Amino acid sequence: MYERDNRVVHGVIDRAVVVGTGQIVLVDYKTHRSARPDNLLEFAEFYREQMQQYADGLRRAWPTRAVRSVLLFTSCCATIEVAAASGSATIAS
Repeated sequence: MYERDNRVVHGVIDRAVVVGTGQIVLVDYKTHRSARPDNLLEFAEFYREQMQQYADGLRRAWPTRAVRSVLLFTSCCATIEVAAASGSATIAS
């Protein structure tokens, strides 16, 4: 929980992993049955603000570590990395 733009931000991060480089990989699981590799960019845009808030919270807790945000879609076994900048995402399966 932290304050952003005069509002309290509270959320539950599904998984945060510190990898060998010291970077934190933030993973949020999504169970949308309609998710497919060809429509993940749409989902990524929808969840961008949520992922940004989670990443901001992690950066406040560990200010010296880089944070990567990844959505994991369980229905199609695919991931998409969500960058802070709008329109920027990378799909992996």
